[in-house]
Amino acid sequence: MNRLLVLWLLTFIEISLAHPTSFKGSTGLMSQTTSKRDHYQVNYSHEYYLATGAHLYQDREGDDMRRAGFLSSNFLLFRENSQRFQANLYGIIGAGSSELSGEKETAGLYRIQADIEDRKYYFLINQTGISTKKQRELDQRTIRLGTAPYVGNFEDLHMWLIAEWQESRRFASKPRTEFTPILRLFYQNVLLEIGRSVSGDMKFNTIIHF
Repeated sequence: MNRLLVLWLLTFIEISLAHPTSFKGSTGLMSQTTSKRDHYQVNYSHEYYLATGAHLYQDREGDDMRRAGFLSSNFLLFRENSQRFQANLYGIIGAGSSELSGEKETAGLYRIQADIEDRKYYFLINQTGISTKKQRELDQRTIRLGTAPYVGNFEDLHMWLIAEWQESRRFASKPRTEFTPILRLFYQNVLLEIGRSVSGDMKFNTIIHF
């Protein structure tokens, strides 16, 4: 296998780990955990462009735990492949129930995500929302910029340094903005991220594909 093909496969495998659709027949387990909010999801890819998912959101306020759960359809809307980079546009739409407001209600979930990445640089932007008939329960925007300090071989441990900006609005509250430096480690089919925002909030994300 020539070097160019190996590098392309490395890029594709790492990109696919963090996306709502992956290669046909694959399953992805993902978790995003902070001191106040968790998001757990399972995605199964029927095709590289189509997956179904299950999501659990948890909000913590002191001893109070509130949850929202959804089933989703995940779509690859656009992809640009080249020998040097890959660019993607994804959409997620889901339905379920939410008790984030303290009252259990039927709710909807959506996400739109765009990214572009090569073996050295990484950029991502997404918008996520949770709504009921009564109100918008969550609006969240995320922008990420990353770079790899070295480009390793296929069997190596890979590393990314990521700067994340995130704005979250819960219900009608004032938006909360956070900036978080994140260390991403990727080895074979496992991706781990750990970060600490400038306000002191720890973040820990995991992704496993098989």
